[in-house]
Amino acid sequence: DQALGQGSSVAHIDIFGSYAPMSPLAFPSLLQPLINAWREAAAQNNTTFFWTNRRGRPLVGSLPMSAAERRASTAGYVVGKITGRLRGTYETKPHTRSQPVEVYSEESRRWLPFPNPLLTPYVTGANGKRTYVADELPALLESQLLALAECGYKTSLEPLLPYVELRHLFARVVQAPQDSDAVDSQGRSYDNATGAVYLRQWIVDGVRPPEAPAFTTAVTTEDGLPFDLTTVEGRRAAALRYCELNRDKFARAFRIDDFRSNPHFSPYDRRPMIAALAPDMVWAFDAVAALIEELELGEAAVDADELADLEL
Repeated sequence: DQALGQGSSVAHIDIFGSYAPMSPLAFPSLLQPLINAWREAAAQNNTTFFWTNRRGRPLVGSLPMSAAERRASTAGYVVGKITGRLRGTYETKPHTRSQPVEVYSEESRRWLPFPNPLLTPYVTGANGKRTYVADELPALLESQLLALAECGYKTSLEPLLPYVELRHLFARVVQAPQDSDAVDSQGRSYDNATGAVYLRQWIVDGVRPPEAPAFTTAVTTEDGLPFDLTTVEGRRAAALRYCELNRDKFARAFRIDDFRSNPHFSPYDRRPMIAALAPDMVWAFDAVAALIEELELGEAAVDADELADLEL
């Protein structure tokens, strides 16, 4: 009580709580006012002000998803970049909209947009030289909060479909048949059937979704030569090299044991947000590489109708 007196020198009070995970959808009375306020801020190009100082917890502690869902989404992002099932990007200038990031749905045969604008837009670094385009994934995951708020506004789960598709690019999150197979404290595991199919469609058959971006990453062979993406062997080697190089980059550049000690951070600066996901990124590139190595290169890919059955 004395700390709250008018003459107190206390500048702030930290409050810690412990509670079981609960979906924000359980609080519809909060979601409609939230999305109304966000829409008003977006209409006024004032989204940065709306979101400033509103997230006090680290990224992995504030995402409305389990650890298994978060890792499946991270690995799905990697699969999407390899197979062309993710497209679009955001401008590096604040308050600027461009084509939203979209994920391709094999079931509905259309591109599904993620929220636009995102909660945390891409911005130029403090020195005016660095942009945080690497924050695309954490910005997408963080903005699932907007999709949840839209669900409360529309009383429909359709805004969450892009996030379901993102997870399914790698796997469906399922209950582990045995405790030893669990990947999080809730006893969940992965069914990688969809991830294997999507990788096989491009690597084995060379098939990408309609209007998908080409695989144009800067990866080359150890001799610095481009991979031959017209062949199965070339596509497989390029995908594995992409996973290897990025896995090593995240393991080397970020403190995956404690992202708060990351050398890229300045005091009180949470950018780049991707640093908080560095352990997940290292895991995801390893997991996707393992799926690629398990592919039978002579095996025909599953057709679209069979794939739709997998995703039901």
